[in-house]
Amino acid sequence: GMRPSGSAAELEARRLRAVSLLAEGLSIAEVARRFGVDRSCVKRWKRAMAAGGVEALAARPNLGRRPLLS
Repeated sequence: GMRPSGSAAELEARRLRAVSLLAEGLSIAEVARRFGVDRSCVKRWKRAMAAGGVEALAARPNLGRRPLLS
């Protein structure tokens, strides 16, 4: 897919805002619509937050998927 425009820091801030809206009770579909992204993106952000907290959403190069089980 296309990379969203914006600096890494801006994208990180957007992910954090999106996850905070989910925490406030907005649906994945609503958050996706507000941010103009696919629902699968929102689900991925939500999973990352659940797995690793804020650090997981931090802007950094993708080093490949971490295994879900240690």
